[in-house]
Amino acid sequence: MEINKTGKTAVILTYPGIGDIIWHLPFLHGIAKKSDLGEISLYTRKTTLAKDLLKYDKKIVKVFYLKESREFFNTL
Repeated sequence: MEINKTGKTAVILTYPGIGDIIWHLPFLHGIAKKSDLGEISLYTRKTTLAKDLLKYDKKIVKVFYLKESREFFNTL
C-alpha cells in the first residue's frame, strides 16, 4: 500500500464558539508552523464564524464548516 503524501495539514476544532477560535489561535499557528507547508486547513463548526474571523490569516488557508446534527449521539 502506497501512501500519497501531500504535505498538507488539517485541524479539526469542534468547539462551538467565536471565543474558542480566538483562544486556540496561537495553537493553530503553532501547528501551522510545524507543518510541511507552514499552513493548515481548519474544519470547525459554523457557529465559530471562522471563515469571517480568519479570512486574512495567512497560516489558515482554508476553513471548512462541519455538518452539524442535533441528533442524540452527536451532542454527547
